[in-house]
Amino acid sequence: MAELACNHHDTMQDENIDQNMSLEDYDTALNDILNNIPKNQRLEEPERTTMSWKTTEDQVRRALHRTKDSTATGLDGVGNLLLYG
Repeated sequence: MAELACNHHDTMQDENIDQNMSLEDYDTALNDILNNIPKNQRLEEPERTTMSWKTTEDQVRRALHRTKDSTATGLDGVGNLLLYG
């Protein structure tokens, strides 16, 4: 099932992509798309968001200790976390 989801994702990434497009044309097209994102939907100072923070070994260890035993992973391959302690 995970392989099916992975293949579907890869196929979606390649849809409507011109493999012969030059790097300059690609950059221009990408910048056009990004510049058309409405201002109210843009992140301000994205380097300050938690998405750019480094994950520590302790955080990974704690997350792994909170996973349920004897359960299957989800489609993303990540185990279920115990969110209640």
